[in-house]
This record gives sequence, C-alpha cells and structure tokens, in this order.
Amino acid sequence: MAFKRLLIARMQLLREARKRELRRVATGNARKRGQQRRGGRMDLDSTLNPESWWAYFGFSRSELDRLARALQLPHIIRADNGIIETRRMALVMLLTKFKSHLRLKDIYLQFGWELERVSRIVVTTLRHIHVKWKHLLEFDYLRLTPARLEGFARIIQAKSRSPLGTVFGFVDGTVRKISRPSKRQRTVYNGWKRYHALKYHGVVTPDGIIVHFFGPMEGRRHDRHLWQKSKIMDYLIEHAKNSQGQPLQLYGDPAYGLNRHLISPFKSLRYTTAKNIQQTDVKGANCCGMGVQRTGYAFPIL
Repeated sequence: MAFKRLLIARMQLLREARKRELRRVATGNARKRGQQRRGGRMDLDSTLNPESWWAYFGFSRSELDRLARALQLPHIIRADNGIIETRRMALVMLLTKFKSHLRLKDIYLQFGWELERVSRIVVTTLRHIHVKWKHLLEFDYLRLTPARLEGFARIIQAKSRSPLGTVFGFVDGTVRKISRPSKRQRTVYNGWKRYHALKYHGVVTPDGIIVHFFGPMEGRRHDRHLWQKSKIMDYLIEHAKNSQGQPLQLYGDPAYGLNRHLISPFKSLRYTTAKNIQQTDVKGANCCGMGVQRTGYAFPIL
C-alpha cells in the first residue's frame, strides 16, 4: 500500500510538472506570436469595404475571385501539415504578405490569422502558382509573334524618334538587397552597391509586360553573366524576327555588349547626344515595369 501511495504521488508530481511546462511553452509562444486581434479572426466580407480591399490587398473582392480562377488555383488549398483554406482566402493571405511590411505577428494582430497558418498557406499557394505558370517567366514565343514584335518596334521607334526601327523591347537588371549571410558572404556581396544582394534581369516590352525573367543569381555576378546564364539568346535567335525574317533587337545597358539581337548606347563621349538620350528615356519609361512592381509590393517576386 505504501508503494502504491508513493507511485500515485509521484505520478501527480509528474502531471503538475507537465502542466507547468505546457503553460511555460504556451506563454513563450504567445510572446513570440504577439497579441491576437480582439474578436478573433476577421470576417473580411462583412468588415472590409471596397476601399479597404484595395488598400490591404491591391485588388477588389470580385477581382480576387477572377484572379483565383485565372490562376487555376484549386478550390481548397491544403498545406503539407493538413491546414486548409479556400483559394480566395489563400490568395488574400499571399497578397497581404507581399503587399505590406507587416510581420507575421502584426498580421496576427490585424487580421487574427495564426502565424503558422499564414506561413504554410502562403508557401503552398506560391508553389501552386509557380508549378502552373513558371513557363511564363521565359520568352513566350506563342504570344510574341513576328507581327506583335514588329508592332512593338514601331511604337519604340515613334516614341524615341530613332532611325533604328528594329528594337522591340528592353533588357535590364535589378539588384535586391538581402540580409548578410552567415557563410560565404563574398558570394553575394555587390561591390557597386556595397551591400549583400541577389541579382535578376528581365525583358520589358512597350505594353508594360515583363516577357522574360531570370534569377536569382549571386550579387557579385555581372549583368553579362546573367544574360548568358538565362539562355535568352537562344530564344532571340529562333524567334526575334520580323515577318521578313530580319532580326529584331533588345536595347540594354553597355554592360550587356553588342550582338545580332542586342544593342546598347554609345560609350564614347562624342555620342552622348540626343540619340542616346532619346533611347535611354524610352528604356527608362518601359523598364519601370519592374520598378512599379517593387514599389507596389513590399516583398515582390523580383
């Protein structure tokens, strides 16, 4: 009997110790998560007006539904740990994470969405989108037909008043700052910008669409290296032609060099006249597509 009482007392002590440990962990998790929104999870349909939908997510409610259908997202987004959300709510979480500078605990306070749920659903939704549409990051030769490329070239020629009528788009790079890594810091250190970064480059056409995108690469890499690694030259050789079979070109910085499908400004001081200025102005107006994307979303794809 004494042994039995001793065993029961020991089990009670273990249960109390376990409860204290659970309370300690819960308190620590609550501290890391931050404070939850009063009232719990926000009901977006009844709480947000049309202006708030635009402010928080960059789309109206009807546009979000159309976007989810256009992206062909499944009706139920299921994360790898079993968490599920409707496709509209998953897209809302994704846009919230990209549109704002809010941390996960700030989103928890503002919308009442649990940190783990937001993180898992955002990653799963991104994976669905990337698997389905990653081919659009490469040169879409089915849409960029010779007739359309000729139309782009005429628009650029008219805008720049240049005698050259074979430029259909602009290639440019972007440097995205990152936190200093704990290892191999020199690999991603950009000596020109003087910070650690990743590099991307893209091709923009006069309609404002990024028709080719490549990256990321280490921040120390030269623009020419990105051009070669992206293999865009293979697409240009095969598809960048007008209806008569003559080659069309992209316009880029002098760092990209010159070839059959790529032209750049004159380097000599003798030629820093209206010709370079006009071409540079048009290039800036069109390559701002990546700039608009960066300023519209705090955590962009670029």
